Amino acid sequence: VVDRLLASPAYGVRWGRHWLDMAGYSDSEGKRNADMIRDHAWRYRDYVINAFNSDKPYDQFLIEQIAGDELVDYTDAEAVDETVIEKLVATGFLRMAPDGTSANPVNRVEDRLQVIDDELQILAGGVMGLTLKCAKCHDHKYDPISQRDYYSFAAIFKAAYDEYNWLTPQAFRNQWAGSSRRHLAVALPAERKAVEDHNTKIDAELKPMEEQFKTIKGKERGELKKKIDALKAKKKSIPLIRALWDRGESSPTYVSLRGNPGSPGPLVKAALPAVFSEKPFKPAAVVGGNKTGNRLALAQWIASPEHPLTARVWVNRVWKHHFGRGIVSSLDNFGKIGAPPTHPALLDWLAREMVENRWSTKHLHRLICTSAAYRQSSLKTETAAQLDPENYLLSRMPMRRLDAEELHDGLIAITGRLNPRQGGKPDKVQVREGGYV
Repeated sequence: VVDRLLASPAYGVRWGRHWLDMAGYSDSEGKRNADMIRDHAWRYRDYVINAFNSDKPYDQFLIEQIAGDELVDYTDAEAVDETVIEKLVATGFLRMAPDGTSANPVNRVEDRLQVIDDELQILAGGVMGLTLKCAKCHDHKYDPISQRDYYSFAAIFKAAYDEYNWLTPQAFRNQWAGSSRRHLAVALPAERKAVEDHNTKIDAELKPMEEQFKTIKGKERGELKKKIDALKAKKKSIPLIRALWDRGESSPTYVSLRGNPGSPGPLVKAALPAVFSEKPFKPAAVVGGNKTGNRLALAQWIASPEHPLTARVWVNRVWKHHFGRGIVSSLDNFGKIGAPPTHPALLDWLAREMVENRWSTKHLHRLICTSAAYRQSSLKTETAAQLDPENYLLSRMPMRRLDAEELHDGLIAITGRLNPRQGGKPDKVQVREGGYV
């Protein structure tokens, strides 16, 4: 049964959603009064689902999302194939935080910095179980991450996240119309020609219909309008993606005194938090030019088998979704003020098992789902009620409520109207004049 469920395409949808929730995935920007639609975010969603279904090794999964653009040559390659596109789409992970800056061409530096901070929090908390919130403004007596560490960590991303080199919507469109389109003409000649040939045929069919539309009235005019609209809908375009890329050089990073960007303090260089390593931070070798290699070096460090947190944090998240509570109940905080693990030796063993089996998440599922802890009864015995009333020691299988998606799909399945189709663009939504979706 376990293998059959893991082989189902629905597995990737189910477990991919847990990752997408952690990453902050949304089809809109997520800011009140500035909730613009993210037209191409769905490609990242599909990347995640496919990664889970194919059991992509978790270390590779992380590296691609943190530095996929530094793994491929997408500027000078003769052709941009599916492998290149996949690596670029993966970096959408770093573009999932709420972002209202694109709704207004005039946006403040503080707003841009908040987007960057939210992205860093998602990465640090979701992947490493680290809390960075306090360190943005000051050192914290309970937190080993200093304020200097925070800004040194942020400097790793500076070539991609630069609050003073932030493209407004119009500036991006101007840049896209120039260099990006010229690159497409070189890198995608076959694809571009196929799209142009297809659209030329559509235009040839449309021309006489549009001329006829000018001369007819009444019912025939309405019917012809439907045909014209249907034909226009068949037009194709070069597909776009939502991704992060490196500019090849980093602007200087300063500590913001009390978290105020208007009060710059000491200059800092890209570095890992000192609690992990005091060695000089060295960029990684990248594929293609005009890249710093900083994010790739960070990704390789995070995905290293020797990293003290990465595997444990992921195992803990998987455990939580099976049992309703993690071995460490504070999923995003493995620090001193986070919850202590209820079964530390078990957490260590599961993490080692996953890493030694090519970082396989499906292997982890098999271990958990075939365990005595998972297969035990949920009935509370009198002895268990006295010795383990909160079930911290897993004296019984916890009862778990259906979540919203399970309840929704279950009700629709009963009616026979559940659509199993996966992937592609999301259902259309309307954005009201006030900015609400």
